[in-house]
Amino acid sequence: MGFYHFFIILICFICIVLNGYTAKAAVWYNGPESVHETNQFTITCNSSLFANIKWRKSGPITDLESKDFFLTDGGRFSNITIKYALPSHSGNYKCSYEFDDYGHNLTVIVDIKLTTVYNAPSCQNKSNVNLNRSASPVITNLSDNVLKCMVVKPYEKFSLQCKPESNLPSNLTVAWYKASKDKNDFGKLIKENERLSIKGNSNDILEFVTVIPEDTGIYHCRVIIKGEETNQKSSFQATQLIEIQVLPWVKSAHKDVTAIEENSINLTCIVFSNVSTTVIWIVNSLIESNKTYTESEGRIILSSINNTMNNVLSIKSANISIDRGTYTCIAKSDMGYSPSNMTFYVRIKSKYAALWPFLGICAEVIILCTIILIYEKKRDKTELEESDTDQGPETKNSPDHGQDSVRYRNYAHFTVSRYILGKAKQLRKIAQKFSKKKLISLRDSRITPVSSALFFQYNTQLGPPYHILIDTNFVNFSIKYKLDIIQNMMDCLYAKCIPYVTDCVIGELEKLGQKYKIALKIVRDPRFERIQCMHSGTYADDCLVERITQHKCFIVATCDKDLKRRIRKIPGVPIMYISHRRYTIERMPDAYGAPKT
Repeated sequence: MGFYHFFIILICFICIVLNGYTAKAAVWYNGPESVHETNQFTITCNSSLFANIKWRKSGPITDLESKDFFLTDGGRFSNITIKYALPSHSGNYKCSYEFDDYGHNLTVIVDIKLTTVYNAPSCQNKSNVNLNRSASPVITNLSDNVLKCMVVKPYEKFSLQCKPESNLPSNLTVAWYKASKDKNDFGKLIKENERLSIKGNSNDILEFVTVIPEDTGIYHCRVIIKGEETNQKSSFQATQLIEIQVLPWVKSAHKDVTAIEENSINLTCIVFSNVSTTVIWIVNSLIESNKTYTESEGRIILSSINNTMNNVLSIKSANISIDRGTYTCIAKSDMGYSPSNMTFYVRIKSKYAALWPFLGICAEVIILCTIILIYEKKRDKTELEESDTDQGPETKNSPDHGQDSVRYRNYAHFTVSRYILGKAKQLRKIAQKFSKKKLISLRDSRITPVSSALFFQYNTQLGPPYHILIDTNFVNFSIKYKLDIIQNMMDCLYAKCIPYVTDCVIGELEKLGQKYKIALKIVRDPRFERIQCMHSGTYADDCLVERITQHKCFIVATCDKDLKRRIRKIPGVPIMYISHRRYTIERMPDAYGAPKT
């Protein structure tokens, strides 16, 4: 019996020892993994009988003040409770030094409050929206998911700020999203472009350089973890919802419309809008003053195209005494009226309007023919009377005829003869003048020699690879706009380009000093061919003009207005310059890469 009891006691002792060594796997925790700031949380530690319970948080628990927490022990379990969670309470909690290698991780979420700053009227009073911007911005404190609506005038500058009340941690940033009309839509991440820019230390300012009707929508301002802006499953700390309503825009123009009486007239109001819009017509005619049309009435018919109500006004059987006048259209949406309008000046002509000029021409022809006919009849009668009263040989010295009448006839005959001979002499001189052909010598200074490379104004010597002479200011402007010279030349001409730099251009850059040392370094690139100059001085304009006059194989790259004016006088020489931060070229239709102007 003694050996049997000893064997039983030995087995129990071994089991207890093994249980102590496996206590490491018997420690587990219950509690939240994250908690909002100022909230209470409790972490429970369950362990074996042999574990030595002693709490710590990324270091000894005694580092915390006693008022921040309290412990509850219950044998194999222990609780630690903190009434007010602070950011300093985030970390790894462990209840045993001996049998716990992992612990429990807790994150305290800091509630970030956002302040929305905008400078636009609200959508609350839809019928009376004040479009006059106040000098000071409107500041509104909004809670999460509260939708704020504002009205914006189109084609103006507008900025929206979503400002955190405190500095954000380094791992957080503000991201902007545009969603559909549903505020629960996560939205599409907004990126910077030529119209939109994102500014501020935390990207908290969204600036519209030019607002267009397509900018209407709901914008989300979220504080989110950096690098997870496009992850829809990522949790964000705070959010604001701002709805932007852009007023409709009517193309501001004045048009003259001319129609024939009893024909139809169609007036189309051009409206740009991304929301439901209705057009209102205001008519000032000969019998009506400031009459408003919102629906069809009589001969005035309103129709719709392009999802805009009443934007086409049709006049059936136009009347010259009623319908002549001005027609003005304005657009109206739920948010208010468009800040611009379109005016048509309607002029109506009579259906016989084309007949009156024809009748006038016919009357002029008839009157002219009548005058000529009467004149010819009178002249024939006078000549006949003169022929009847001429003196014969037998009556030449007769005293019966009056001396006055004979003297008058002789004077008239002399006057007519002199007039006819004078006109004939003038015509003969004119004919002799034009019949003489004066030959001009080929050495005449007035003759400008034409290059054999030109076919009319087309330069046949231009072709890839293109040889381009570069002026000083072309290099400086390329550096200013951050344009790679060779790459942008190839993008403009769609072919290989060889830039050429003369000694005088390099001399000008050297005289400009240290400020232009980058330009000097660029033109000394081995890819730039250098041309030696034989003239004195460093003035490059005369040198470039002389070279392109002698050699038609060059394209001149310059931004100098005076130099371009001189080059335009030389036929067949294209000019490359910078426009809208791109290279473009004139007088060269083969440059398919150049932007169309």
